Parts: sequence; structure tokens; C-alpha cells
Amino acid sequence: MAITTATYLELRPATVQAVLPGADALGFEVATLLLGVVTAVFVLGSPWLLPAVFVLVAVLHRSTLVNELEGAARTDTKPGGSPPTPGTASRISTFCVPNARAPRSPC
Repeated sequence: MAITTATYLELRPATVQAVLPGADALGFEVATLLLGVVTAVFVLGSPWLLPAVFVLVAVLHRSTLVNELEGAARTDTKPGGSPPTPGTASRISTFCVPNARAPRSPC
């Protein structure tokens, strides 16, 4: 909250919504806070359930990485190219047969 307030005071954006994080970032922050609460409850009440927290942390971390990789896949690194459509990789791997005589093939 302090960072949001400082950003608003420094930049003076046209709207408050320009300073607030998006739905994905806000959901990640809420999930992290809830995970902290669950960890505290498990430490105080039943420490034998703490391995479940590690599983939840791994799932949260994996979902974050998936979102970052999807965002990176959407960006175009080559000028003049277009980003791949969702099924492009599976179509290429389905129809490509590795050829030893053509080392520069996309397969």
C-alpha cells in the first residue's frame, strides 16, 4: 500500500487505476498473503501439516512461471515476424520428421 501511495504521489497519474496492479498481480499478492496466514496457523496449531505448505508454494511458483513464459512467448523478438498461434508448436512437432540429411530443418 505504501508503494502504491508513493507512486501515486510521485507520478500524479490521471487516474488511480493507472497505479493499481492488474488482476493477475493482485491475485498473486492475495494468494501469497493467504499462504502466509496458512503457514502461521500450521506452525502454531499443527506443525505436522507444514509439508502441505511446501506443496502450495511449489504450485504458486509454477503458476507464476507459466504466466511469465506465456508472456514471453507472446512477444515478438524478430522484426517483421508474428507471434505464434497457440497450436503452432504442436502442429510442427506432429508433422515434422527429423531428417539427418537436412540439418537446418525446423524439426
